[in-house]
Amino acid sequence: DYEYDRRDYDRYDRHYTNRNRDNRDNRRPRNKHGAREKMLQVEDPFLHLRKAAAASADPLQMAKQMAKQQRNARQLVLEQQALSAIQAARKTQRELYIGNIAPGLVTESMLRELFRATLTAAFPEKTEDGTIDPVTRVSLTDGHKYAFVELLDAEMATACIDLSGKVQLGGSVLSINRPAGYRDPEDASAAAETASNALAKFQAEVQLKELKDGEVTEEELEARQTPYLCIDGAVDKEWLRGPTDDETKKALIKELIHEDVHGELEKYGTVLRVLLKTDPADPASFGKALVHFLNASDAEKACSAIDGRLFDGRNLSVVKMQAKTYAAAAGVLLNE
Repeated sequence: DYEYDRRDYDRYDRHYTNRNRDNRDNRRPRNKHGAREKMLQVEDPFLHLRKAAAASADPLQMAKQMAKQQRNARQLVLEQQALSAIQAARKTQRELYIGNIAPGLVTESMLRELFRATLTAAFPEKTEDGTIDPVTRVSLTDGHKYAFVELLDAEMATACIDLSGKVQLGGSVLSINRPAGYRDPEDASAAAETASNALAKFQAEVQLKELKDGEVTEEELEARQTPYLCIDGAVDKEWLRGPTDDETKKALIKELIHEDVHGELEKYGTVLRVLLKTDPADPASFGKALVHFLNASDAEKACSAIDGRLFDGRNLSVVKMQAKTYAAAAGVLLNE
């Protein structure tokens, strides 16, 4: 039995030994460094992050990024200040204070209907014969003793002031006045001009610094979007040169800028300032209107829409301006 078992075991051992040898012979030679080489051939998906981290570690690069962030934050603050100044002034110029209201007898809908009917009759063109509601908001106080009415524009609000003491509603004669926060148009225009100049000054100084430091070329700067436009043909230059009385001419120019030029440009976005160049001694800019939009995209829309268009019998020519050019033309003093 022992001899049989031993022979059986030897036969089993030879069988598996030969099979393993055959498998080893048929296997491809193993490259100890093959796996590592294969890993190195695969593109690193985080390579751009590693490069960005290495670049951000550069103190000079970090300082530039910090300065850029500070400039962007400062510009955002100036833009918000300019927008707030304009919106606050316009709102108070469109708003009315209504006093001496009979409590419990007058409702917001009654006040709305009163002013809607009155202004539709007085301003048929602006309301398109009643299709446009001239009243945008009516707000009665808790005690219903007074109210605030906001209208479509400042001209309508000015016209309604004359109705004070002449209109009766609910058995009481209404008192119609300006609200407490009302700003005179002259003051509002001055505030908007100040905000526009502050923003233009900042943007112009940033551009000059970029050019000085070599961060941008003149060609690259001129290719940027800009909120500044120069419009030629907005006014009659012969009339502007005429011998009209200075005070009369100033009043007409203000009316022209506010109602015609400013009103037309507001269709495309918020306009911070329109400056008409009236000095005949400067023929290059005489009669041209410098325009400052709040947003560069709105200026682009206005430029595309009105360039080459006929306006009051004159062809309009619109040229884009960068902040440094606008500031120089508008007389904005810079800290170079």
